Amino acid sequence: MLRHVNLLGPRRVDIHKDARTTPHSRAEIARRVILGGQPPGAIAAAFGVCLKTVGKWVTRFKAGGLEALADRFSRPHHLHKPTPQAVRKNAIDLCGMRRPGCEIARETGVSASTVSRILRTARLSRARDLDPPAPARRYEHAAPGDMIY
Repeated sequence: MLRHVNLLGPRRVDIHKDARTTPHSRAEIARRVILGGQPPGAIAAAFGVCLKTVGKWVTRFKAGGLEALADRFSRPHHLHKPTPQAVRKNAIDLCGMRRPGCEIARETGVSASTVSRILRTARLSRARDLDPPAPARRYEHAAPGDMIY
């Protein structure tokens, strides 16, 4: 039941070279506790982790199966205090007026790094992004063979 399953799924996270546990060893920890009936303290000593870690992986397995044992991304799912939409719009408008980032930050009341992030998300972080490229100059002739040499 807990063997030979791809635990990494479609979103693969690279395992750190010094990681104590991998998805496969986590499955083994859960298997030994749930199916083997071994005491969590003995398993913690065998795997070189603390008792709390063993409990964490057993609880995750019981809640979500093998998929819950995969590595998770550490990036937060949402920001605690996201930049208000009005501030983002104001920063984009000021960028359209060719204001530098530090000046935009001063006027909007946010940090320069926040302004940079807002403009990068809006794909306006470079000067060439502000002006559309000039159309290609093409010479058109009324009929084929009308080129003048």
